[in-house]
Amino acid sequence: MSEKTMVSVEELDPETNQRIARAALPTKFTTFRRNFIPYQAVRFAIFNLRTLDIVRRSM
Repeated sequence: MSEKTMVSVEELDPETNQRIARAALPTKFTTFRRNFIPYQAVRFAIFNLRTLDIVRRSM
């Protein structure tokens, strides 16, 4: 079994380094939504209700 190691950005080849540097960053609003627990709880509940609906219709 091989052991996975973390590779630092400095160890990557230059092309990969440039692609990482050009990657889009999330907006402040996106970051807020990702970290706002009540919003995530509502999304979790909606997802579960949709899943339950699909299961209920398959019976």
